[in-house]
Amino acid sequence: AQAAVLDIALRIPETANACVHDDLMDIALNLQAHQAARLVPRVCVWVQDPVKRQLPYKIGDLIIRLAEGGEQQAALTLAGAALALGPDPQVANEDDKVMMGRQPRPRFQDFHYESIVTSVLPVLARITGLAGVRLFSDLLDDWTKLSRDGSDVSDEDYLGHRQAAIEDPTDAIDLPSVLIGAVRDAAELSIRDDRSQFPEVMKILKSKRWVTFRRLELHLGRTFPEHGSEIAEEFFQDPERLDRRGLRHE
Repeated sequence: AQAAVLDIALRIPETANACVHDDLMDIALNLQAHQAARLVPRVCVWVQDPVKRQLPYKIGDLIIRLAEGGEQQAALTLAGAALALGPDPQVANEDDKVMMGRQPRPRFQDFHYESIVTSVLPVLARITGLAGVRLFSDLLDDWTKLSRDGSDVSDEDYLGHRQAAIEDPTDAIDLPSVLIGAVRDAAELSIRDDRSQFPEVMKILKSKRWVTFRRLELHLGRTFPEHGSEIAEEFFQDPERLDRRGLRHE
């Protein structure tokens, strides 16, 4: 019966009708994970539509169902599409960008975005491990790139005022704070599950240019002291980093 339902769902023409999207999401949530995975390409398109009804409330459940059902890649693909960021639509010209700054925007309202991150992160970290760390690191990297002038070659991201200490609770309505907390939590969960993953997590963080990722490295070194001496030694060998104000807390 489920195969027949899936076949019918796949035969429905593409539409921008949000009510149809909701009905198909209900179908996906009641299919086996390997069957629901066949609907993921469609859902990845729906999240880009401006009109959404129940999708913000259901998409996290589908990501979790896919991950727990053995469809990790489909879960990561859908999470990446749902949590993707775009340029600030309110900034119309270069003068506005200088005066107002860039605020990259998600495909869902901020409170829905935070809710999706909160619900899917523990499952993705537990089941996909390093891939989950990479997903959230890439999202934080994307937010920072979109918020900066493309000609700026420094590593400063000016996020210290958005998340004063890496270990602090995140601000649910501030996207960079949410994403910093997501990278932190995904990294900690991955390492706690398998301590041998610490060097691989560090590689992911080191691949990113921004100073917040250096702060995350220091935080993890303090959180997992058996590895912390290596991180401390690396930083103490660089006097410029020691004098950097943005790194002082961590």
